[in-house]
Amino acid sequence: MNFNDLHWKYYQSFEYDLNRLSRYIEINQDNFSTYSVELTRLYLSSCAEIDTVMKEICYQLSPNAKSDNIMDYMKVIESNLHAFITETAVIERFSISCTPWKAWQEQISPSWWKSHTDVKHNRNKHFTKANLKNVIDSICALYIANVYLRYAHLKSNDSGMVYSLSDAITSLPRDLDLIRIDCRFSYFSD
Repeated sequence: MNFNDLHWKYYQSFEYDLNRLSRYIEINQDNFSTYSVELTRLYLSSCAEIDTVMKEICYQLSPNAKSDNIMDYMKVIESNLHAFITETAVIERFSISCTPWKAWQEQISPSWWKSHTDVKHNRNKHFTKANLKNVIDSICALYIANVYLRYAHLKSNDSGMVYSLSDAITSLPRDLDLIRIDCRFSYFSD
């Protein structure tokens, strides 16, 4: 199995979990502050996978760059894939959209990532930060990261072809297709 396929399959498990969760918690703004043990599991797991995928993207884009934490990732992404930062993910079924990496425009960590760090290191004190809003933001961030990982992989294995973000998106197998990049807001260019 291709390394990128492993990341994609893992991402899809989060998409399925979010969809399943909608049977118990209505996915809308009224419930964004809802927190639970299940949301904590999804939150910590999705952020751990973000860490893994971002390291791989950074390695593919700049093998010698330091990529040990979220701000290191920002520097590599900003230098090589600036449009990544402004990508908007949408979940049309629930009328939700988010731009999870937008805080990087201000040279700061996204708030959902800061909350993840709080939950990870001091769950008793910050349990309520493992809420539906942060879970949605982290899973959308993971989706965008996986699409760009596929794009970086296509580019690094280039055989003279010119690839676009849409090539990366269409090359990923979609089962549920719950989350997608909103092309109306995508600033990606080849």
